[in-house]
Amino acid sequence: MPSLYDHAGGDEALHRLEEIFYGKLLADPVLRPLFPARRPDHVKHLTWFTAESFGGPDRFTRELGFPYLVDEHRNLRITDEQRQRFVDLYMEAL
Repeated sequence: MPSLYDHAGGDEALHRLEEIFYGKLLADPVLRPLFPARRPDHVKHLTWFTAESFGGPDRFTRELGFPYLVDEHRNLRITDEQRQRFVDLYMEAL
């Protein structure tokens, strides 16, 4: 049975999704403080995370892992407004 990863179009489609989403994050006044500069590997890491979450390759776990994710977000002091805006922008990107 095909996975959600397969139905979504695999790495190529998920990379396009994350590129669109990341562009929205960088341009958004609510989320911009959390993303002060474009990070060269951010889209790649987002793609790995989404791919694995959708049943694709486990690159995120193998290459970075959950501790990396926690460490990257630990002291950001993300507000409820920012959390909601993150979801809203992700839905727009989809």
